[in-house]
Amino acid sequence: MRLAFLCTILFSVPLLGQTSGELAQHFAGCYQMRIVSAPANDKESLPPRFQLLAQPLSRSVAEFAIRAFVPEAPQWTLSSWRPRNRQRLEITWSQGLGGYRVKLTEKDGNLLGSAKFWCDTRCAFKTPKLAVEARRVECEPGTAEP
Repeated sequence: MRLAFLCTILFSVPLLGQTSGELAQHFAGCYQMRIVSAPANDKESLPPRFQLLAQPLSRSVAEFAIRAFVPEAPQWTLSSWRPRNRQRLEITWSQGLGGYRVKLTEKDGNLLGSAKFWCDTRCAFKTPKLAVEARRVECEPGTAEP
């Protein structure tokens, strides 16, 4: 009984003393993303511009809404992001049956990391990781957080 109580207390402690909402506020904003390196024959398409919102998704208090600024935005309607700590975050770009998992680390004011394609039919092993970089940019008028 004591062990269960202790585990409950330990696992309910916020990340490094901060709640996921406070961490979301740290990263919230608009970003421009580019693929730094990819195989020559790889024509992957990640949203080049997006906004991380500090608005929690209804299904989770640890996942937050994300908005892609691309004409094909409806394909990313099941996307979300989550802060891991004050330096790291993870974005899941999803269209339902597949998408990209992007892991980013903050360094010198930019976010650097990798993107890996995933799908429901075990095809991810066929795709290489893409090196990506995202830098914070001004949000355009009319894109303020709801």
